[in-house]
Amino acid sequence: MKKSILLILCSLLMTSCAIYTPHAVDIPLMQEKGDLRVDGGVSMTFPALVPNVNVTGTYGFTNCLAGQGHIDFTYGGYFFQGAAGLYKPFGKFVLEGYAGAGVGGRNFTREGTNYERLYNSFYQLYYGQMNMGFANLANGCIDIGVGLKLGSMVSDMTCTFTALEPGDERDPEHYNGSNLLFEPQFTVRFGGPKVKFGIHLSYAELVDWDDTFFYHEPFNIGISCNLNF
Repeated sequence: MKKSILLILCSLLMTSCAIYTPHAVDIPLMQEKGDLRVDGGVSMTFPALVPNVNVTGTYGFTNCLAGQGHIDFTYGGYFFQGAAGLYKPFGKFVLEGYAGAGVGGRNFTREGTNYERLYNSFYQLYYGQMNMGFANLANGCIDIGVGLKLGSMVSDMTCTFTALEPGDERDPEHYNGSNLLFEPQFTVRFGGPKVKFGIHLSYAELVDWDDTFFYHEPFNIGISCNLNF
């Protein structure tokens, strides 16, 4: 019954009200200790065409250990994640692995026949990600990276009803559930050794653990400026 209610609910919201969207997180392809990568840009989710602004920072604490933080904002929502990872360059080819956690949320309203609905959503994400790619190809002008994020997402959503007519008052409704996240990513960058401009592609799929469904945007396409200090 709960899943049926959520399916009906989310089918009404699919135009712009996804709880989760894939994120344009940088695939840094770290090289050495002291390597600092800052990637900032904008992206668009599909099919709802919702814009996002995002920044990723990655720092090499040693010749194999790195830390990464990412934050983005979208219409009515936010997301932040932090991770620690290991990296190993083999010449121009680089392998990276990160483990971390993130939190996000989205608030939006919808007006129906009898009620104005206010939705407040919040989720926690625990994940691991593997990256691989080639850095500084063509005399330092091109980077190409692919990544795969796997995680468990715990979501909560509350719907508060405001009656449009007297006598139609209704109690709030609350939904929660857990989902497996599958999110492949692709990045290509062009430019020089210190400044490159990139294109990010990502896809997200949520698989329910406990018969609970939350709508998510499947695609994200973004552009960015990547600085290497």
